[in-house]
Formats: sequence, C-alpha cells, structure tokens
Amino acid sequence: MIYNSGTSTDGYNAGLIDGRIYVNNNNTQTTNNYPPLYNPDYELLEKALQQKQEVYNLRKSDIVSRINKIYDVAIKAERRNNGLASQAQVDYIKSFIENVKSVLNVDYSIEENYFNAVNWLNAVQYQVNTW
Repeated sequence: MIYNSGTSTDGYNAGLIDGRIYVNNNNTQTTNNYPPLYNPDYELLEKALQQKQEVYNLRKSDIVSRINKIYDVAIKAERRNNGLASQAQVDYIKSFIENVKSVLNVDYSIEENYFNAVNWLNAVQYQVNTW
C-alpha cells in the first residue's frame, strides 16, 4: 500500500492511492521516448506452442496405445487360463491401473517424462507377457 496525502481528484482517497485515477491522471504521467525493452514475437511464440502441443499429442497417443496393448495382453492371458488369474496377477493389474492414472497426467512434451513413462510401460508389458 502506498500512503500519501492529497485529494480524491488527484487519485488519493484517505491516504491510499487509487491506481485507476492515478494512472489516468495526465498530470502524474511522465512520457519517455525510449523504445520498449522487449517486443515479443507472437508468431514465433505461437509456432513454438503449436509444436509443443503436437509433440504432446503424439506422445500421449503413443502412451495410450501402449497402455491398451498391456490391457489386451492381460485379458488374453486371463482367457488362456480360463478366467483364472493368480492373486499376484490381480494385484499387479490393480497397481498398474492406479499408476496409469498418474502417468496420464504428465506433460509428455518434456522428453524425460515421456521416456520414463515408456520405460515403465515396457517393463510392465514384459511382466504381463510372461503370464
């Protein structure tokens, strides 16, 4: 809070500066002829964000397809065993489902996140393939 004395027409109200009146008051504005310090290139920023979104979408679809493959393999393994799955297999799939919820909420435009998820899913798929 900035406290100062003055009148309400100057932008002051009981010692508090009212920013709207103060900014719009021509007497308090100083003009400078300096160029702005930074002029953002909005086209470049938009292109970069579009590329990042495309990478995210591709990687997310890859992760989702890997998860679906793991589910398919687990279901086929259960059918081969006439619907009988060991308690360890059931617990493993329950744990997998819980972990998938957090894996799907990751920013896959970051390479490290994507590769960590792929490595984890590869390990899960290897384990499920042994059933």
